[in-house]
Amino acid sequence: MLRSTSCLAVLTIAGVVFSAAIAQAQNALFADHDGRLTRVLKMDRGVPLVADASGALVRASKRRLLLHADPEYLPRFVFVHDISAIAMQHSSLHSEFEYSATLVSPWDLKNVFIVLDVTMIDGAHTYALWEIGDLVSYRPQPFKLSVTSDAETINAGRYFTHVFSDGQEVFNTTQGWDYIDGCIDQMVAKRTIGLTNASARPYFGPPPEIPPALRTRKGHVVIHCKVDARGRVIVPEVKSADDAELGQACVAALRLWRFFPKFVRGEPIASNVSIPFDFPP
Repeated sequence: MLRSTSCLAVLTIAGVVFSAAIAQAQNALFADHDGRLTRVLKMDRGVPLVADASGALVRASKRRLLLHADPEYLPRFVFVHDISAIAMQHSSLHSEFEYSATLVSPWDLKNVFIVLDVTMIDGAHTYALWEIGDLVSYRPQPFKLSVTSDAETINAGRYFTHVFSDGQEVFNTTQGWDYIDGCIDQMVAKRTIGLTNASARPYFGPPPEIPPALRTRKGHVVIHCKVDARGRVIVPEVKSADDAELGQACVAALRLWRFFPKFVRGEPIASNVSIPFDFPP
């Protein structure tokens, strides 16, 4: 059941600031639109956009927003680098939290926005929205936002970053790889229920990062690796490559892939696979 929340009467330069219930696991952001809660798909200059009855993107009719649990993450992840989080107490009635970081995605991602969960010193949660726009694969995207409070001091030691693309939450590295791997394990298991005998096959993975100087090169690369019973890639190595640098780019990308594992008599097992790449793709 969705839980309602009321907006704070605070707007900052960085974006909309609002109160919400504590976020748990994967979430979607909802806005009140024409009397019903509708998934936010995009941000436009600080304004949440939702789909109307015809499917067209429109501005949400009200600014009442909340995070609510979603069935699962979009199988993509974003690296979050160079994090700076600073809390400042300007007075007994005014405090500020500044947060900056750089996002790097191995995939092209559309309509990216961030919801930052900041915990107040009294345990209350304040959330801030920030529009990123489109992320181009492997291109760093720095951002900076601030959260202000006219009440309790913000506790800089407790905050959580949600990253969304087209309204779906993607994994981000502030969550920790143990958590990310555990969630992906569940996603793999969900999609392999009932399998008896099957070869290993890719679930998701980013394309190789090709430096500009190599993008006009043509060639064929084959990467050999072991896929364990969870679908993780183990020790990828170049089996053959027309260009050594392209081969190493493929190895780096394959380390981030996840597979559906091989099944024999209903049980997942480790297996060896070979993955071909052609350039230009």
